[in-house]
Amino acid sequence: MNQEVNDFLKQNLLEAHATYNTIISEMKENNITFEYDVLNEKENESFTSICEMINKMQCNLSEYNRLKEDNQEIFDNEYSIYLKYFSLYIVSILFIKVFHIIFDTEKLSDILKYAIGMFLGSTYIGLLNKDIHDNRSDSKETRDLINRLKTLKEEYKENHDMAVIEIDYIFALNTNLWNKLDEGKKLVKNK
Repeated sequence: MNQEVNDFLKQNLLEAHATYNTIISEMKENNITFEYDVLNEKENESFTSICEMINKMQCNLSEYNRLKEDNQEIFDNEYSIYLKYFSLYIVSILFIKVFHIIFDTEKLSDILKYAIGMFLGSTYIGLLNKDIHDNRSDSKETRDLINRLKTLKEEYKENHDMAVIEIDYIFALNTNLWNKLDEGKKLVKNK
């Protein structure tokens, strides 16, 4: 979810639409018979539909950014939780290194060392997940916010995927029309 994706889609849409209009005008200039009205109607429907999708994406992005900005303290808390557990993990590694230097751990089997490392890692990951879950579900407002952000991301992705499919359709249509135009020009030259 970002503005660059929206701008890129809009740019591709405008390029596909302009190319379509150019091809259609060339086909008409070369007197190539075709069902222009039906084709124009279908392309305009696609163009309008994609514009609506991009507008919805823009609204989703704006609301997402506004909600994140208005509730930045929740995300700052998550950042501090990650930092806390990362620091704790580094301290644990240093503690193990010091323990290794002070006490001769060469006699411990490698399996025991791996087991201790896996235990510490899984403990930290479990505690990290618990703290993040608690941070995200400490109040109804926070849960509603997180759910709304997830919904906005899902809606954005759905609109994005549909817009990409529709834009690809217009580009494919343009390719077919170029071929028809080239065939029409060859027929005119051969006559």
